[in-house]
Amino acid sequence: MSALAESRRSELWQAMNRRGEAFEIESGLPESEVRAAAEAAETADAEPPLRWFEFCRKYVAGRWRTAAAKTREGMADGLAAVTLAMVKRGDGTPEDESLRLAFRWGIVPANEGEDPPAELKAAY
Repeated sequence: MSALAESRRSELWQAMNRRGEAFEIESGLPESEVRAAAEAAETADAEPPLRWFEFCRKYVAGRWRTAAAKTREGMADGLAAVTLAMVKRGDGTPEDESLRLAFRWGIVPANEGEDPPAELKAAY
C-alpha cells in the first residue's frame, strides 16, 4: 500500500515541480486531472446507455462468425431465456414462445436492418 501512496506522491510532485501546474483548491488535484475528469464526465453523459437488446446484438455479432452452429444456437437461446425473465407481462404481451423466436431472429447478425417475418412482427 505504501508503494501506491509513494507513486501518487511522485505524480503530484512532478505536476507541481516539473510541469509547474496549478492545483485546484477544492479538490487538491492538479488542474490537468480536474480537466480530464470533467471531459470524461461529459463523454459519459453524451453517450446514451446501451440497451439490453443492443448489447445482445453486439455480443452475438462479435462471436457469431467464429462460433460453431450449436454454439450459436446455445448463445441465442441462453440470451433469449434471460431476456424472457426481464419482460414485463401485461395485457397484450405476446406469448413467451413468440417472444423467444422474435428475439432469436433479431440478434442474428444477418437479420440486422431487415424487417421481421410476418409471424414475428407483433412480438418483435
